[in-house]
Amino acid sequence: LPHFNPDLDGEGATLPPPVAKLRAALAGTDALLISTPEYAHGIPGVLKNALDWLVSGPEMVDRPVGLFSGSATDGNFATTALIEVLRTMSAKVIPEAIIAIPGVRTKINANGEVTDPATFAAIAKGLKNLRKTGSRK
Repeated sequence: LPHFNPDLDGEGATLPPPVAKLRAALAGTDALLISTPEYAHGIPGVLKNALDWLVSGPEMVDRPVGLFSGSATDGNFATTALIEVLRTMSAKVIPEAIIAIPGVRTKINANGEVTDPATFAAIAKGLKNLRKTGSRK
């Protein structure tokens, strides 16, 4: 996605093709799962950029959203920041589908596969909860 530019997102403007594709893809879903690492006690800039492109469209209004975040420490900063951004966008954050994974580097292998049974179970439960409560219908 290009860097967010509100001049390209106003009434009558033609969206950049990658942004139009993102919005169209999201419009065809029942729910959204965001999985992100925590960087410097916050969300990565590229994720915030993607969310900025969705602010003025209808795609996030009442959209059920689950959040999975991993941090090197026991921090929960990314999750807190994401919840604030998503609520500002009128998304419907599903509390039962919020999974914070502290010390994530000790719970996955070099291929990114979850090796910790408790973390695996928490992720599975979060996905189940998003599916169960995450319908816009």
